[in-house]
Amino acid sequence: MGKTSTLPPPVLGDRLESWKEIGSYLNRDVRTVQRWEQNKGLPVRRLPGGDMARVYALKSELDSWWSSRGIHLQEAAHELAPLPSIAVLPFANLSADKENEYFSDGLADDIIDALTKVPGLRVIARTSAFAFRGKDADVREIGAKLKVSSVLEGSVRKAGNRVRVSAQLIQTADQSHLWSEHYDREMTDVFAIQDEISQAIVKKLRVQLTSDRPLVKRHTENLEAYNLFLRGRHCIHRLTPESLAKGKEYLEQAIALDANYALAYTGLAEYYWASAFWGFMLGSEAIPLAKAAALAALKLDDSLAEAHAQLGVAKGVGDFDWVGAEQEFRRALELNPASPIVHYYYGIHCLRPMGRVDEELEEARRVVELDPLSARYNANLGFVYEVAGQHDLAIAQHRRAIDLDPSMYMPHVLLSGAYMHMGRFEEATAEAQKAWELSGRNARGLGWLAWVHGKAGRQGEARALLKELTTQGRTTYVPPSVMVGVYWGLREVDQVVKWVEKAIEEHELMTVCHLKYWQAVDPPLDHPRYQALLRKMNLED
Repeated sequence: MGKTSTLPPPVLGDRLESWKEIGSYLNRDVRTVQRWEQNKGLPVRRLPGGDMARVYALKSELDSWWSSRGIHLQEAAHELAPLPSIAVLPFANLSADKENEYFSDGLADDIIDALTKVPGLRVIARTSAFAFRGKDADVREIGAKLKVSSVLEGSVRKAGNRVRVSAQLIQTADQSHLWSEHYDREMTDVFAIQDEISQAIVKKLRVQLTSDRPLVKRHTENLEAYNLFLRGRHCIHRLTPESLAKGKEYLEQAIALDANYALAYTGLAEYYWASAFWGFMLGSEAIPLAKAAALAALKLDDSLAEAHAQLGVAKGVGDFDWVGAEQEFRRALELNPASPIVHYYYGIHCLRPMGRVDEELEEARRVVELDPLSARYNANLGFVYEVAGQHDLAIAQHRRAIDLDPSMYMPHVLLSGAYMHMGRFEEATAEAQKAWELSGRNARGLGWLAWVHGKAGRQGEARALLKELTTQGRTTYVPPSVMVGVYWGLREVDQVVKWVEKAIEEHELMTVCHLKYWQAVDPPLDHPRYQALLRKMNLED
């Protein structure tokens, strides 16, 4: 096979004025050519100004790049061939007890988890698939929004020790039924039902399995422990202080019934991570407990990708062992390369602290590919675009996150920061104000508004909010990163370093993960104590 490929006929002129034209010229979709620009040096130029990215390319330069890269026809065909793809929608809860939704969700979750481990099958993550719960969307619309060729629908009716599960696999292009089945079994057969559904999907989508082992692993023989695990996982997904506490309680009860239940320990590690990340627990207290739970899980089952990822978090932000952290993340990605949470953790808890922007950008894009309707993941991608200096893409991404979940305050925070770094102070202030209101006027929202006022030169407003935060701190916990931001906006370097030192002492995830990025998006602090902190965390350049 030769080293060049025949390009499509050229359009008039040598200049291509958009990503769409560039993609059309190279016979690729927009996402692929954007990835080539980031990773393979595709020659794309940018024009300043405007809310959306303005790019252009010269066909003569693209031709030269195409030849020099040696892209083979076989490689090109691989890029264009679509993988079989599926979205597993939330199973309808038909039980008399409406609180049994945790059980129907749990069955769908387990099928998603099983399918993500099948090579050659693209599986949409939970957040995006579950976004259609209660919405009047037909299969064609779901397929178009998630870019999948099939969806799995189902229902669950649980009564006593019996469970009735119905499932149907539907092709999105024409809404034809590829497969359907009904199961009326004892609860003891729940794992077999999940595996039979997963195996049927793989067979109908003509995906080649590499082994004849069951797709759904039986992690416990104790059905009550399994039931408690599903309740715990359901609560932790809600990410409120109350739901997290209840989730921890359920998981500990599951472990009390089955001390060898590895997934329950992984759930506990996730609980401690979430509590630390959102400021509900001190990182110095939560991270060692998360590490212990992850190690307990891996001692029982070394094949759990998310447990390796949780251990990677603990080794990085807890021990400042970035080499060990990366080893755990790479092991997690080997075990489950289709897990969005593993890619997300790897980006924000390993690549981000080390300032490896280009690599994190690739991980952030991958997460959004796997979970396209997640507001959190879209906002995170916008933040990485901002750090990479791609302000227009950052703004567009934050707006998409807001469209996906208008009630979430963090995308407004990040959009405010993007406006601020472009000198658009009024828009930055409006978004910061909105974020504070959506946050329930919590300390993080208040601190961000103070930071914006300080950066915009409104010292009086910033100091008034600082006084309010100081008063709050006498009765409730105010994360050190909040105070870092306020004093950073006021340009009080000694106070910034003081609060960074406190944050590092507490192993506050928000500060450890963002310290180098704060330097990247704002003038760096040339302070000996600040540089000493980077050395302490093994993050000095």
